[in-house]
Amino acid sequence: MKFTTAMTTMLLMIGGAVAFALWPGEKSREYTLSIGPETSAKGRAVVEGAFKVLVRNCEGIGRYWPSFAAAEAVYYEGNRDYRAERYGWSELARFRFQIKEEPQMGLTAASGHTLHLVAGAGRLPGVTATKTWTKELCGMAVSTDDDQWRSIPAMADAFAGAAAR
Repeated sequence: MKFTTAMTTMLLMIGGAVAFALWPGEKSREYTLSIGPETSAKGRAVVEGAFKVLVRNCEGIGRYWPSFAAAEAVYYEGNRDYRAERYGWSELARFRFQIKEEPQMGLTAASGHTLHLVAGAGRLPGVTATKTWTKELCGMAVSTDDDQWRSIPAMADAFAGAAAR
């Protein structure tokens, strides 16, 4: 699935390009995100909405996008991991970003790494990250915590909007 940012309208074409406005005056950028063909229509809608929220709230994704060799997303419904109890997430979207062997300045020390972000909504909507580089992508204060959470209230709308479709 390709996402193209532009100041125009919102479109959804599964397997095609999605144009959406992040904020007025933004330059156009295309985001290509792989979503498994087994993903339900609801799952695709959640991933699309959650990805838009991530790009808007995690500046590093847009800044370092040219340094990613691949980006993938998976949707999970009926989540039973620790996030269900800790954050109230019964469904979530996992995002995986593979950094190129020769990324742009700012990510050179993370060359070849895979970064993971997990987005969810529920009692505490937001995103979790584990690696230092992933936390920096999302503007989190880097800590020694294995899994750090960041509040992103708009994530609730991304998940709720998908359920309404």
